[in-house]
Order: sequence, then C-alpha cells, then structure tokens
Amino acid sequence: MGFFSKLKYAPRALRARRAAMSRGLPGLALDGYGRRLGLRLAARGDSHGIELLVHPVDALRYHELDFAARALPAGARACLDVSSPRLFSLWVAESRPGAAIELMNPDPTDLGRTERTVRTLGIRNLRTRVAPVEALEPDRTFDAIWSISVVEHIGGEGDVAAVRRLHDALRPGAPLILTVPVDRTFEDEYRDRDEYGLGAAEAPGRYFFQHVYDERAVADRLVAAAPWARAELRWYGEREPGAWRRFEDQWRAEGFKAIVEDARFAAEAFQEYPSFAAMPGFGVCGLVLTRG
Repeated sequence: MGFFSKLKYAPRALRARRAAMSRGLPGLALDGYGRRLGLRLAARGDSHGIELLVHPVDALRYHELDFAARALPAGARACLDVSSPRLFSLWVAESRPGAAIELMNPDPTDLGRTERTVRTLGIRNLRTRVAPVEALEPDRTFDAIWSISVVEHIGGEGDVAAVRRLHDALRPGAPLILTVPVDRTFEDEYRDRDEYGLGAAEAPGRYFFQHVYDERAVADRLVAAAPWARAELRWYGEREPGAWRRFEDQWRAEGFKAIVEDARFAAEAFQEYPSFAAMPGFGVCGLVLTRG
C-alpha cells in the first residue's frame, strides 16, 4: 500500500485513538511517541513515517509496551534489546539520553529499517547489530534486558536456552523483561511460509512460527530456565474467547485497512487479569525475571 493510500486512514486512526483514551487504554504514551516519530520521519522524507503516524503500535503491543516501560528500572544505563519492536528502544533511547542501548536482531531486513530510522533522527545512544542471542559475548553484562514478544519464535527448546543465556548476561539485581503469547493450552504454531526468513521448513509449506504458552509452560520453560531471585508475572487477555483469532483472520484478509483501529480494538477487546486462571482465552504474559 502506497504513501497516499495509508495517509487516507489517518482520520480513522485518530478517532480510534480518542476512543481508546476514553477507555483508559495502557500504552498510549508509546502510541503518542510513535505518531510524533512518524511526523518527524515524514518531515525528513522517510515514507515509513506515514505508517507510524497512522499505525504506531500493534494491538497487543499496547499492553506489552506499557508493561515493559513500567518494568524498566529508572537507573538502567547499559541496556540490551533482543529483537523487540523497534519503537520501544527508540523511545528508551530518546527519553533516557544517558542510557546506552544495544539492539540485537537476526533479521537483517527488519534491523535495516531500525538503522535507517536511527540515522535519520540522529540518535546516538542506540547501537544495532545483526545477530541472534547465541552471539552474545559471555563477558557482556547489562543493567536491564528486554525481549518483547520474541522468545516464543525460537523453536524447539531454544526459548529455554535463550532465557538462560540472557540470565547470565544480567548484572546482579538486574531484570529480564519478557512478553510471550498465552492461551488455555500450550501449542506450537506453524505457518505456510517462513515469516522471518530464519528457518527451514519442517515439511513442505510448514514453518515453525511460535510457541503459545500456557501457565505451566511459562513456569517450566521461562521461569525455571535459570535461578532467578524473583519472578513477577502479569496477565493480559481477551475479554471474549476467540476475539483475537477473529481479528487475525480479518487482518490477513484486509491487510493495513484492518489494523488502523488497533487502539480501539485493544481497548475494547483486551484487559489485564489477576491470574492466568481468570483469563477466558488468548492473551499475553509479561514477566520480570530478576537475577540474584
């Protein structure tokens, strides 16, 4: 979809944002930052700015980004981002000029978009490199690490190994901030194409996409991966079972047109729950895992 085709959705997107504000949707600070970022990029001739202006945050990310922002310690200086949505690290870099952020991502295409944004805006405290978590040097340590909706995409037991490696890269008392998708039962989800260009097909037209965790899998695969001093979990999910899957089907059918009102959808269809058991269906678990 071209520049002007996306721009025409701006009024709908802004009406959806106002509706979300009236319902108290978390994450609107990141939404506002993303829209301002879009204006700045567009003013510098970067057409990606229009997409950010109209659609700065994906639906589930409102809760995830808000969770990560509240979990990030105020005093964290040396920070690592493992392949999270770029908006979060851009926001941290610009709101905390004293911090130094390294962003690792094995997807060169996605990371290239981040690098262009960093150069266009002249952000000096965010460094990027094309690398998986396995490439993290054993002597590097950080004040905070975040990986927003990422580790679930590491197949097999790779998510467990990644969390263990990230534990070792934290300084004592430092947090690992994670978000992962959850549902009533654990599931390995497959797609008919390689979404990130990083893996081989397990069978013709069958590519691993993600783990969808249940409460036991969160405990066994993530919390139990390393000897954490403290583990704090938060739960965010759909109010009506099946709402997320219906939204996914609509998004696949309509593309950009279906997501310009993500803020409204997130406000109306999702909420925080006191426990996994209280959730009726699909959602997200936010974890703050603190190294001893």
